Parts: sequence; structure tokens; C-alpha cells
Amino acid sequence: MLAVLLVAGEGRRLAPITNTRPKHIIPIAGKPLLQHTIESIAQEAGITEFLLVVGYKKEKIIELFGDGADLGVQISYIEQKEFLGTANATKYAQEYTLDSPFLMMYGDLLADPSVFAELMRCYNNNPSASIITLREVPDPSKFGIIQLDKRNHVVKIVEKPPQDLNMGNLANAGIYILSPRIFDAISRTPKSPRGEYELTDSLQMLVNEGSAVLGLNLGTRYWSDIGHCWQLLEASQHYMDNFFQPEINGSVEEYVVLRGKVHVGEGTVIKSGTYIEGPVYIGKNCQIGPGAYLRPYTCLGDDCHVGNSSEIKASILLNGASVPHLSYIGDSVIGEKVNFGAGATTANLKLDDTHVKMFVKDARVDTGRRKLGAVVGDFTKIGINTSLLPGTTIGENCKIGAGIVVYGNILPNTTQLK
Repeated sequence: MLAVLLVAGEGRRLAPITNTRPKHIIPIAGKPLLQHTIESIAQEAGITEFLLVVGYKKEKIIELFGDGADLGVQISYIEQKEFLGTANATKYAQEYTLDSPFLMMYGDLLADPSVFAELMRCYNNNPSASIITLREVPDPSKFGIIQLDKRNHVVKIVEKPPQDLNMGNLANAGIYILSPRIFDAISRTPKSPRGEYELTDSLQMLVNEGSAVLGLNLGTRYWSDIGHCWQLLEASQHYMDNFFQPEINGSVEEYVVLRGKVHVGEGTVIKSGTYIEGPVYIGKNCQIGPGAYLRPYTCLGDDCHVGNSSEIKASILLNGASVPHLSYIGDSVIGEKVNFGAGATTANLKLDDTHVKMFVKDARVDTGRRKLGAVVGDFTKIGINTSLLPGTTIGENCKIGAGIVVYGNILPNTTQLK
């Protein structure tokens, strides 16, 4: 069976981190999001042939994964030329499936590995059916909702139904096994009111024509669409709690304290006086300390520097990020080669203890979190003694001056000196 992963999208809600990379390669607990998915499918579903439908910054995905040999799989690529909806994206896989059923999912999802084992069990018991995974949601009016009969066969699919329809609360989870009959249905699927070809409309067509489409409820298994930057932090925490493997490959000097699960990559030096509370992931060729403090759920990429008296808590720092001395980074996502001047800090808790709001696509969104720091794009420089208030976003290639308070949404390539 072939696994088809749709990874062409831009991920605008994750800006500024996705301004310079596809969301699918953002690290979660030390691995690119997409690598977690490929490994889970290979290990739990036994599928080793993958087709990646690429688009936005495709060269970064291809460079990272190549032919898949490093992961023990075979990867092919096809570029999505038009962005006309999920059915249109799925159609790109037709020539690769060889008229056989195939696993298909949206590549920006992150799901518990057991999801894929359960999906294959369902398929093996129903080899002629298509299968759509489902998850229970608190507000059905925000999702595509699927209604099942007593045999778990799909009866009806409705996008964002009003409450008076009583459609239930089982939402489309974006992971499928599809019969090759889906391509005929896609060819006959009209555009939706929003001007796109929707895969759910194609599946409804199969249902109406008598083809079996089963719903598989994921229950309480972990699932996230990683749609916002704070969900990166939540996903990283989940994986570090459940799948994290500690390993010390670097150098740890005397008078360093390591508590709990800690991963230290090759070439990394942990200098004297540093205190690390796991789970913590530290990549290759990093310099930590002397006298640094890394708190649980911190995840550092390769070539990072956390120096004297700097503290990092529950944050993701991408490759080459530097927090040399006297700084605090909490509940934040910090881009590649960002540099914090001495004493620069991120605040992560509001004085009134209410939820932190953050700008997403020019609108302020309630994150639902009491503690959330900043999101800083690649190559930005933060001056000494500068404070970033909770929920601040700063674009890539910015220069933020010394001793100022920063809040709101700072656009890319901005110089702010006061």
C-alpha cells in the first residue's frame, strides 16, 4: 500500500516561523513534524512507500528527506501546481496508486502512532471500504461533521452544520484509507461554495452511490492539526512525555546537574554549573552554560548557545538560536539564528492572569493559554535588556533595539529602536 501525504500548504497561521520554511519540517521534540508521521506510518502500519505532494518551499522538504533511505522508506515527490481544494490535491496521487487502496492524510497533522495501527486493523477487516478517521469535538459548527449509522458506515457529511441539524460531534480527522474509486468521484465533484473541490464531497458521492465508507473514531488518542504556534509547544510536550528517549552523546563537564530525561547531541558541551530538568532535548554542537538553567520541555536545535545565567523554560529554539547571558525565554518559539542580547527576556504571564492573545493572520486570537511568551522569526536580533510581552510575534530579519518593551505583531524586516 502507498501512503500519500499532502504537504504543499504554506501554513500561514504559523507565521513568522513558516515564512522561511514549510510547517511540515518544524521540529517537534527534536524531529521534523513530517518525520514523526513517516516513522509512525512505517512502524505501525507497515507501509514503506510514500508519495509527498509538495508545493510551498518544496526544495526544503526534498533536501531534508531525499529518497527516504535514511528513514528506511522510499519517498517519491510530485508538485502540486494548483491549490483548488483537498480533492484536487488527492487527485495528484492517481498515477502512483496503481488502482489500489492507499493511505492518505494531511501532512500537517500529528497523531499518536497507534492511530495508524488501528486504521490498518480496520482496513484489514474491511478491505473493500474507504475509511475516514473521526474525532469528537466540543463545537461541531466549526468542523466538517460526519454522521454514522449503527454499523459505523458514513451516512452524511456536512461542513460546519448548524446546531439544529443534530449531526453529532464526530469531526473529520484528515487521515484516510481510500478506495481507488475515489478518483472517479473526484473527477465528477463540483466546486464547493468556497470555490474548491472538497474531498468530503467526493466521499459523500461514494456514499450516495452505495460504496462503503466507514468512520473510525480515534477516541482519546492524541491528534493535533498544529494550526498555531502555541500548538507546536503543546505537541512537543506530548511527545516528550510519551515517546522521548534520553541519550547523552555530547560532553558534560563536572558540576552539571541532569534531572529526568535529557538528550544531548553529538558535539554539544554542557559547561560547569548548568542545571537541566528533563525532559529536555539538546541538539548537536550546542554550547550550554556555564551556569545555565534549562527547565522541562525545552527543545534546542543544533548549534544553539545558552550562556551564563540564562534560563529557558518549555520553549523551542531552532538551529543556531543564541541566548548568551542573563536572559529568560519562557513558553516561546524562537527561530533560526535569532540572537538575544544580554538581559533580554520574554514575559509569559499577564498581570491579570487571563488568557494570552496573539496575532494570527492580522487578527488577535485567544490562545486559551495562561502562559505563552513570544514567537520570533529567523535571523532577528533582540537588543540588550529588551522585554517581549506575552503573545508578541516578531517577523524574520528584524532588529529590535536595546531596553524597549515590545508587544503585538512586528512585521518582517522591521527595525524598531524605541
